[in-house]
Order: sequence, then structure tokens, then C-alpha cells
Amino acid sequence: MKMTLPASHKVAMPNTPFGRFFSLFLDNRIRDEMVTNQNKDALCEILRKYSIEEDAFKVGEGENATYVKFKPKHVALTFGLPLRGKKVSELFRKFKFDPDQSSFLVNNNLQKCGEISKETMINRINILMNEEGSHSNFCRMVVLFMCATIFFPNSNYSIGKSFAAHLESLETMKSIGWTDLIYDALMKKIRNRKENWTPFSVTGCLIPLLKVDDIEGIVDVDELVLDDSKNVVDPTPLKNVRDNLHYNYLEKEEQTRLLKFFSLANTQTNAYEDDTCVVKRKALEDLMFDNFTDAEVINFYSKWLKKIEDIKCIYVSAYAWTHLKAGQHRSKEGLLDKVLKNEFTNDVKFVFFPINSSKSAFPHEGHHWSLLVLNGKTKKFQHYNSMRGRKGVDKYF
Repeated sequence: MKMTLPASHKVAMPNTPFGRFFSLFLDNRIRDEMVTNQNKDALCEILRKYSIEEDAFKVGEGENATYVKFKPKHVALTFGLPLRGKKVSELFRKFKFDPDQSSFLVNNNLQKCGEISKETMINRINILMNEEGSHSNFCRMVVLFMCATIFFPNSNYSIGKSFAAHLESLETMKSIGWTDLIYDALMKKIRNRKENWTPFSVTGCLIPLLKVDDIEGIVDVDELVLDDSKNVVDPTPLKNVRDNLHYNYLEKEEQTRLLKFFSLANTQTNAYEDDTCVVKRKALEDLMFDNFTDAEVINFYSKWLKKIEDIKCIYVSAYAWTHLKAGQHRSKEGLLDKVLKNEFTNDVKFVFFPINSSKSAFPHEGHHWSLLVLNGKTKKFQHYNSMRGRKGVDKYF
């Protein structure tokens, strides 16, 4: 492919967020058999090691077992992608997609189709490959093909035409946080996996998981995958903490600490990180300014409670409820029993399940967190939801 591309195409490809990944194909350094044949068993084994409670992959057995947190930086390192970029929800918050207004779809005569098939993408790539002046269109079509077959695949490797909004221009492509987008799609499939799955029914983007033995040795992934001169969206400073409604009610020492933290931090850096939990500083900004609380903030708080509380409790990962409610198990009771059987002993007083309530029969509730508690003594559940009125002793919960 490298020898048949016009010079304009070869120059344009490195100027996309996928420039380093493109070079693997241009230099013939990646082969289908690297994933589809040789490593299939390894991928299955790694996926089976995923722990819902820890939201991490279990390495080793017995006393030597440790949990390894798979993080966005590992996706960035593997595919050579920028770590920084805007979330799709932020970038297209007020955007209404119109296929007839998409230059990318119109130029490729795809605005009338439902989904864009793999065959259609291959056909367009072959045509654009040899057209002078089509370098921008060619790069975007190759990225669309990669998204359909590698990063966000379905069973027939087609992709909805609305995805073209991500590729409307090279500048739009550069502004998107592809690393987080790919990571979130991968982990969502893993957390919601069915009993009978293969690595490719989970997602095609499993290459980073083959690095499970190496990911703890990464010192500074930014130095390895980022070039600050291009392909990077500047990090956004956090909001002025003095604008927070609660700021004036804090102690002087607490105000000083917050001022220092918010003045030095930006939306791309981490506030806390260990093997099983990564809290981005943006998540703390959301917490301070009453936006939706990130699951990792709840996981961090659970870890802290587990450390300081005298009574024995089990703190289930904030991601577990999403997996449980996915409806992919014949028996939710059986799954719950399986999750707890190795942890639940007679001395456990409570089991805490954070619940991410995205839908509700009560429209005033909206998207919020609540808490399901299993009493270890009575073996009964109690649901604490601040968005619903209660009576008697529970009226404040």
C-alpha cells in the first residue's frame, strides 16, 4: 500500500490522531494472524481474569494474586494515540446530525444509506487511494474503516452513518479524545460480557490486553505516545474553585489546599491512581460543582472507608451494578451468589452496592447514584435513594 499511495496521502496520514498506527500498515508491520490466530487463547484467558468487584484483571492465584487495573494510557501506548482530547458528549452536546449536510458523506455518496458496510468502505478506500487531492477524504475513510473493524466493531463490521460526525474534518478528528472513547467501549463490552463469548464478540480492540504483563512498568506514557507539537488538544484548566457555592463554608486550611490543587491541575491529569482506581482531576471538579459523580470517585471513597472502618464490610465496585442490570444472566441471584461466595462470611456486617440509576419511573429523579445495602445479620436489602421521599426513621435517607 505504501508504494501506491500519492505523496499527498502519505503526508496527510501522520497528521491525524492515528498517525503512528497508520505507520504500522504503511510499513507492513502488522498482520492479521497477529491477533486472529496466534493470540486468541491468550485473549480468552485474559478476559476471564476480569473481576467485576475490583474492576481489574486478576494476575496469579492464591496468596500471589494481584489485581491489575487496565487504564486509558495503555490504549494510548499500544495504538500511539494522544491521551488528551475532548469527550464526544462535550464536543457534540448541541449537535444535531444531518447526513445531507455532511461533506464527508456527500463526497462519498453515502448520505442516503442506513449503515455503511465493510465492503462499501473498502471500495471507497480503493478508489480514493489513487486519487490526487483526495488525501483528506482518504484519511477519514480509513479511520472510519478502522473504527468499524478494530475499535468499535459489530458482528458484520458495519457502522452507522451518524459516526461520520466524528470525521467531518481533520480538525474535528484531532479534537476528539479517541483514547478514552476506545477504552470506554472496550471496558463496557468486557463488563457486560455474556457467558458464551469469544474475544471478537466482546470487541476487536483487544490488542492492548496482550500487554497485561507489561502495563505496570510504564513510567511516563506521555513521553512515549505524545508529541506536544501536533495532534494534541490543549488541556483545559479546572474551574475557579472560589466560584463553588460551598467554598466559603470550608475551613481556611481546606480552602488553601483546594486553591492549590485547582490552580495547578487540568482536566487531563490524575488526582489519584493505584492498581485498581484512577480518579481524574476533572472528576473532582464535577464533584465540587455538583455535576454527575464519576464512578471512580465512589470507588476511591469505598477504598478509604474499607481502610478506616473497624467493622467488616464489603464494598462492591461502582461498575458492578451496571453489569448486574444488563440482563445477560439467567439468574441475577445466582450471579450475586457467585460474586459474594468468596467474600461473605459471618462477620460481615454490611455489603454496599452503589447503583448508577440512569433511568427511572420518576421523571424528577434523573441520572443519579443511590445505595443498596445488604444487612449481613438479617440478610435483607435496604435501598437508600435521596431522590425519593421516605417516612419514619428512613425519612432522611
